[in-house]
Amino acid sequence: MLEKTRSSVEAVWGITLTGLPVVFLVFGFALVITGYLQTDPKLLFAGSVILASGAFAAILKSVIIASEASQWRGWLEDYRAGMIVTAVIAPGLVTAITLVISIRHWLGMSNGRALLLGVVGGLIGWLICAAIAKIFVAIHSANPAVYRNLCSRFQILEAQMNEVEKRLASRSEDPIVYALAEVKKYRSLLQEVLGGEKSTQNFSAQDWIGASGYIRLWELLHRAEEALILLAPLETVAADAWHDQLRLEGSNIDNRHALLQCLEKNLALLRRKVPLEDPAAQPNPTDQQVPAQSNLSDQQVPAVREMLRYVRRSINEFRDERRFGLVQARNRLLKTVVLTECIGFALAALAVIANATDISLTAATAFFLVGAVVGLFNQLYLDASTETATDDYGLSTARLLHTPLFSGLAALGGVLIIPLLTSGVHGAPASLSLATVFDLTKTPFSFVLAAIFGLTPTVLISRLQQEAEQYKADLKGSDSLNRGPVVSSNAPSS
Repeated sequence: MLEKTRSSVEAVWGITLTGLPVVFLVFGFALVITGYLQTDPKLLFAGSVILASGAFAAILKSVIIASEASQWRGWLEDYRAGMIVTAVIAPGLVTAITLVISIRHWLGMSNGRALLLGVVGGLIGWLICAAIAKIFVAIHSANPAVYRNLCSRFQILEAQMNEVEKRLASRSEDPIVYALAEVKKYRSLLQEVLGGEKSTQNFSAQDWIGASGYIRLWELLHRAEEALILLAPLETVAADAWHDQLRLEGSNIDNRHALLQCLEKNLALLRRKVPLEDPAAQPNPTDQQVPAQSNLSDQQVPAVREMLRYVRRSINEFRDERRFGLVQARNRLLKTVVLTECIGFALAALAVIANATDISLTAATAFFLVGAVVGLFNQLYLDASTETATDDYGLSTARLLHTPLFSGLAALGGVLIIPLLTSGVHGAPASLSLATVFDLTKTPFSFVLAAIFGLTPTVLISRLQQEAEQYKADLKGSDSLNRGPVVSSNAPSS
């Protein structure tokens, strides 16, 4: 599923980068020619801006093509990842620079030139930020906490595999040979990334900034640990099975009852081979369902191991799906932020091109900031009461970027709509103009409206927050550390 998602995103990204430069260049050139023939400065300016945008997109496409074929491939790949990371601030930079130049009239520029300078300055600032962010797109810096957790788990896996290989070097039974080959394959894939080797074949910087690479590593690590159940000593297998029992008892897995029955039955069989008291010190009713036998034969042990492996895989897949859900929610939210910022810039550019006064631009900016601050404080208050022990792969950070933007735009909408509606109700809609609405001296009560409407996006994104909290609750619920002591160091907690 992750491979299909990544392939689809790359296909759409490639088509977009190929088609957009051509469309922008052709359309911009046509506008420039039309403006020149008709001596229309507005058409000339619009065509120049579109031509510059097309040229920038063409340069970006050239960089991407060069990154796939040149010796600078690694550097360019990291830089492209840095551009993706900092894309969330690019529209904001462009908008801020444009508004500052338009309000202050620096160098006596007209609004049209201020818009052009804002676009150019914002793009240059984006490229500089991308160069700085390039340092933080590697696996160990994109999400250090998850990376350390993966490394520690992989080190345990390697230590266990070294002992297993020594102990089973002379064994040639098919189950053992197959399990050893499977674990070695997973270990070699993990070794490329977590063993300190520099590899770009299976993973890229975009996998780490998008967090999908971490999910793939979790899946590989889990497959290796599951195969190790077929090779580990029976005492360790029995202890880990009890650990999985604790994880199932508090989880939200749909078929957890069937998995519990399967696990308890096979654990009861395993106790006939390995004397092991129940750590919970409670009688196990499943023991009464197992036919009385003097011992578990060696021929039955592989089947018991396979069933315990099946239970472990069901738990791991449940947790990996929840992690992937958090990653998808974060990436969707960041894309929404970038798109909304672009729309906000379009509104600001429209106001600048329409020669809005300095007073109106200043008032609109002030209303936006009031709504953004109120929404941000409200989001911080809500986050203080949510679960923070589970890593959400940057979803909470994405919400912090999302909330002030949407709150600021909602504040602008409230400041604009409420006075117009009130004026319409009183039967004099023509007596109120946009210049009056966006004038701090004439409508000081608009600050109150901006603060009130700054709280509305919290209601709109509550569904997303509930979904994310459910994912984190599922991860926490399937962690046995919340219900009892860990019996074996081999038993995973993720």
